[in-house]
Amino acid sequence: MSCCICSLQGVQATQRKSHKAHQGARGHHSNSISAHHANVRHHTGSRHHMASHHVYHHYMVVDPANFQTENNIVEDPDTLGHLYFSKVFNIPVDTSADIRLYHLVENWIGAPYRLGGDSHWGIDCSRFAGKVYSSVYNIPLGSNCREIFQQVHPLERNELKEGDLVFFKIRSHSISHMGIYLGGNKFVHSSTSKGVRISSLDDPYFTRYFYSGGRLNYLSTASVNGK
Repeated sequence: MSCCICSLQGVQATQRKSHKAHQGARGHHSNSISAHHANVRHHTGSRHHMASHHVYHHYMVVDPANFQTENNIVEDPDTLGHLYFSKVFNIPVDTSADIRLYHLVENWIGAPYRLGGDSHWGIDCSRFAGKVYSSVYNIPLGSNCREIFQQVHPLERNELKEGDLVFFKIRSHSISHMGIYLGGNKFVHSSTSKGVRISSLDDPYFTRYFYSGGRLNYLSTASVNGK
């Protein structure tokens, strides 16, 4: 009888040790899973941070610190910026143009569209134009396209210079969209579908809905670029 009891006690002790070992393994596995989840969250957060940090600069294709001309000769500093933005935006940037305009545009490329928005997290076409004019020319604009059009001297397409405004009547009898002319028949605007981007006036869509160019009456005698 005592032998049976000893045997039974031995089996029970073995089972307890096995159970504890199993519990320890489960705890180690749980810790590994928790560590894995924390690691996933860390990397996911890092990717989100990187995406947020770089979303507005995907248009950049040239490093200004290493920029050189096609002949591998660095031009003088006064013209280097104009050459750089000619490369980045694929437009002719005149050496007399206000380079601040292109610096600001580069900073905004890729910002999403949001009606009534006025930040990099979302901005509409008239607010974007207002941001540019306030920052570059220190000139306030109206709160919407129609108000802003009342401030300008109308221009034909062939009269446009960098910094002038362009207005569109898109499926509307009134002005419903606007942008800022950059040169080479291209303009920057906040589009409802793709946010702040550069488009061409030669695009059939914008050719169809183009209404007028415009230069602020305050600037019409000297032009926005000082010419």
